[in-house]
Amino acid sequence: MSVGDQLGLDDNSELLDQARQKWPAWVAADRRLGVVEEFDDLRAWLPSVDSAASDEVLLALAMLAAPDGGDDIAAAAAIAKCLLPGACRLAGWLSTLPPREVFRDSQPVAAGSWSAVERIDELVASQLWIEVRTFKWRRLRKV
Repeated sequence: MSVGDQLGLDDNSELLDQARQKWPAWVAADRRLGVVEEFDDLRAWLPSVDSAASDEVLLALAMLAAPDGGDDIAAAAAIAKCLLPGACRLAGWLSTLPPREVFRDSQPVAAGSWSAVERIDELVASQLWIEVRTFKWRRLRKV
């Protein structure tokens, strides 16, 4: 399972379907999101612009996703989907580290085995979700 699979963010995701439906309302409420017509075009747009422009859009989504902002789980899924390429690169890099014994439920698992790779994906996915939901949007600007 990949990081995206762990979060349930495949193309048929119910949360991403909600994000697609809410996108026009989000754009109407925050003009920073008006860079693309449809949510599905956002992931292709993000790497095509400089980091300042992409951060403005991601910040708008982070505000919608934060419990002290819009508290919108669909927005949290949307920003997590946008950040998946970096999270997947991190998980891939972590899975290449030299084998060491790690423990899962008190059972030794050799790093580099399928179980260890899957565990890394789980941990990266869970940390991504935590970061998305707890982003300090009131004082931070770089997402």
